[in-house]
Amino acid sequence: MEKIFDRARFIELEYQTLRSEIEKSKESMFKLLVGGAAVIPAAQSVAITYEIAAITFALPLIVVVLVILFLAENHSVMRAGKYILEQIEPRVEGEGGWETWLHSMARQRAGTRTVDKLLIFAFAILASCYFVVSVVLAVRHAVLEFGQRGQYLFGLLYLLVGLALAPYIYAQARTDT
Repeated sequence: MEKIFDRARFIELEYQTLRSEIEKSKESMFKLLVGGAAVIPAAQSVAITYEIAAITFALPLIVVVLVILFLAENHSVMRAGKYILEQIEPRVEGEGGWETWLHSMARQRAGTRTVDKLLIFAFAILASCYFVVSVVLAVRHAVLEFGQRGQYLFGLLYLLVGLALAPYIYAQARTDT
């Protein structure tokens, strides 16, 4: 079997591909953050204006989906960075590259990757606020649509969703390898 290219070229292409993946994931994370910040209030406004109960009831779940998508992109970035750090940069002559430098800076300082942590923190605050507000609005609307039983049913449903996903979301929201 004929080799298409040598190992060095393969590593170079792999590195470029992973860097491109990281760039696209970072763009997606930003779009999810900005899009979520705009879409959730806009959807709630439409739901209230046109009295569309389904949107009001779905919004807490939409917030959860946005959070999961954001964390999936974050996880993709971390996975690619870890692979570059552990599998590609050790094969390069010299003192490593960007991921090695980031890792060494993390060990030198108490705080690591401050900008990334602030982005995750900002997203967590925004998502939490949107989730809580959308749950409150949905539960209040459930009283109008279904009475006290509806209020308790939807309140319990959203509470269970929040409690079930909170540990997972917390565990996934990381900014280091």
